[in-house]
Amino acid sequence: MIRFQFSKILFVRIVYTLVVMLNFFLMPFAHSQEKPDYYLKEIVVTANRFPDNLTDINRSVTIIGSDQIAKSTAKSVEELLEYVAGVDVRQRGSFGVQADVSIRGSSSEQTLILIDGIKVNDPQTGHHNLNLPVSLYDIEKIEMLRGQGSRLYGPNAFGGVINIITKKGNTKNNNLSLSVGDFGFLMGSGSFSIPYRFGGSKISIAHKKSNGYHSNTDFKISTVYCTNVFNLASAKSDISFGYLNKEYGAYAFYSDIYPNEWEKINTTFVNFSSSIRKSKYAVFPKIYWRRNFDDFVLDRDKPDWYRNEHTTDVYGGEIHFNMISQFGTTAVGAEVTRETINSTNLGNHQRSNFGFYFEHKSVFKKITFVPGASSYYYSNWGWKIYPGFDVGYQITTGLRLYGSAGHSFRVPNFTELYYSSPANQGNVNLKPEQAWSYEAGLNWSKEWLNGKITLFQRNGEQLIDWVRDSPEMVWQSRNIANVNTNGVEIAIDLKTDIGGKNFALSQIRSSYVFLNSNREKSSLESKYILNYLRHKLLLNIEINAFNNIYQNFSCRYEDRVSYKDLFLLDSKTSWKFRKINFFLELTNILDTTYVEAGFVPMPGRWAMLGFELNFNN
Repeated sequence: MIRFQFSKILFVRIVYTLVVMLNFFLMPFAHSQEKPDYYLKEIVVTANRFPDNLTDINRSVTIIGSDQIAKSTAKSVEELLEYVAGVDVRQRGSFGVQADVSIRGSSSEQTLILIDGIKVNDPQTGHHNLNLPVSLYDIEKIEMLRGQGSRLYGPNAFGGVINIITKKGNTKNNNLSLSVGDFGFLMGSGSFSIPYRFGGSKISIAHKKSNGYHSNTDFKISTVYCTNVFNLASAKSDISFGYLNKEYGAYAFYSDIYPNEWEKINTTFVNFSSSIRKSKYAVFPKIYWRRNFDDFVLDRDKPDWYRNEHTTDVYGGEIHFNMISQFGTTAVGAEVTRETINSTNLGNHQRSNFGFYFEHKSVFKKITFVPGASSYYYSNWGWKIYPGFDVGYQITTGLRLYGSAGHSFRVPNFTELYYSSPANQGNVNLKPEQAWSYEAGLNWSKEWLNGKITLFQRNGEQLIDWVRDSPEMVWQSRNIANVNTNGVEIAIDLKTDIGGKNFALSQIRSSYVFLNSNREKSSLESKYILNYLRHKLLLNIEINAFNNIYQNFSCRYEDRVSYKDLFLLDSKTSWKFRKINFFLELTNILDTTYVEAGFVPMPGRWAMLGFELNFNN
């Protein structure tokens, strides 16, 4: 049986050499000024392995643009995702301290997170998947694919994919911002870019802190992100670096018996990617490295009493090809990844995987058909094949019917495999989770109205949960559950000019999601399965008032299976004066008392005041 036993240094050297060779051999093609047809369209890459127009996508996709990000009250990616249909964010604390994100009733482990198409999921635990070394000011847009994505992205694209696309230095992006608020909140950031003839450089720095809205909820979060883009005709290379530092009081994060927990996180992310195009062909090589360090203390007043330290490293490389021909658009690629962990609790472990994927798009008059498959080898579990397909029918201009089906999987993380404590025990014999997913939907798009309705089903097998036979027994991770999930998503976006010259209701966005999951009956007590949002209703209203004053209201209703339902109301008022944008933000205006995860109370009413200086011109 094939095994990957090469060292970290050898792995990086091999992949780097391949990338350099590809750039060398393919660079002659870069001098062609002819561009492929898909350059002429708005490109959306997350739902397919090739660029496509949003109106031609045969999947349920949501895009959050930079304008929408600027108008929101969010101070972190986690808070921004709270207001997306079908996405469930369970925060422990405020402003992105820690959160689990899932899509369509899946778990945080079953949701794949990408930065510029690079996988950043943490192999230790899904609690670290949103340790992102980027601030909101670094983000150009966020693309979300709901439903299975393993045929496109392989492991962990079980319930959906979230792709964070960052701003680059080849466009002007110079701004400073400062915010202050309740509970000693302070946030400052700066972003600077230097465009030049053959590319550009950009660097951003952000820091936020608070004394905490409750005992042991203080935090300090800092990010640094820089990127360099080099262009030569139709060739482009991008080198990016990101660093995140978090220190926070983890009040009752994992146990209400020990509410004085404390945690420190350091995350480093390095990415080198390139794109080389000629006419109907394109090649995209990339290599990357992500390191996450986690220092967890059970009692911050007695740090040496019980302490866990974990360091995970993920090294990866990918080569991707796109081709446009008379038969349609074809995408093929291969990737290799190595994951390691050095832990005082979990021990030292490593594993590797190697995978191929294929996708092809054919158009027959009004019908679009996109079949594809991926095949991955894991050093622990051998080869697996995961097929799928999308199909769409353009009924009329702006009205599209679509459907998809696919097989997805998720590999166990290191905590599920190796964790050991008096109350919890991992299981080295775990197998990957699997599921077949199906969806059918209808999209309609007009200049002033966009809407969609989607029906979906996921049949999960061998799902991993922590279970026990009785309260006297320890919790153990097992492949114990088969869970079927059904649901419906409805979204309507309305652009309008209701009102007069000095006051206009400019946009209304609304959505509703219903989920129902059931599992096979079992005598075992379960820890996490079936803790999902049954109902989620969202409403966002944007108003353009007089004298460059803008008002945004966001409402959210959630009904979770294991918690009481809640209603939240946020608002942001902004006034643009020349190059300065002043704003007042109010979150949880109704001062709702609620819990999203575990035993952690979420903050009540919170007011923030600040400004942003934009000096791009």
